[in-house]
Formats: sequence, structure tokens, C-alpha cells
Amino acid sequence: MIIEAGEPSFKNALLFVQMFEYDPLLADRAADLVDTATIADLGHDAGAESRYAFTIGKEKKIRPNRNYYIVAIICKDAAKLDYPNRLYYGLPTHTTGICKVLTNGEPTQVTFKGKKVDG
Repeated sequence: MIIEAGEPSFKNALLFVQMFEYDPLLADRAADLVDTATIADLGHDAGAESRYAFTIGKEKKIRPNRNYYIVAIICKDAAKLDYPNRLYYGLPTHTTGICKVLTNGEPTQVTFKGKKVDG
């Protein structure tokens, strides 16, 4: 996750990443959460770009007949992941929309740019 230099400073935040699996042939079934990753005590200084690396799904069995996507958010408080506490959400740099990964030619490595949550 990249937070650009022009963004305001913050400290003691949490990067929270989730990976979901879904069956592309079932339109009426929710995706299943299959893995999470967190990085605590994040900080960012205005005027300098910040980069945070994470690994997710490495220990999971990837099924070729399923699709996968990941989401990433940075929150003010590790105990509160709900909307009012979200600082940034991750926008994938390789596509617009959902960040599909791992199967059907989708990437195994992605970069997110942090987009400030309005509110």
C-alpha cells in the first residue's frame, strides 16, 4: 500500500487486508473470507511517500475453479474497522474496480494506492 507524499500525517494506524474466494458461476452466494493480514502501528509523515508491504494467501490452497480478490484499508484504531475509523482504502494500480488475484491470469502481486476516505 502506498500513501503519497501529499497526504496528511498519521500515526498508530492499522493496515487490514482481506482475501476472499468465490465461485464465479454462483451469482447469488457471497464470497468467503479465506485469509487476513494486518500491520499495526503504521505511521505516515506528510511530505514523504510511505510504502507498506504485506503477504496474504501464501499458506492457502488455491483452487483453480474459484476466483479471488483482496481488499485493503488503513484504520485509525485496530479495534474499530468500521467506516468512521477508516483513513484510507486501497485502489489497485493494475485495474479499476475489484482487485482480482491468483487465478485466470490475474496477478500474484499487486500494489494499492491509498485513497483517503471522505467523511
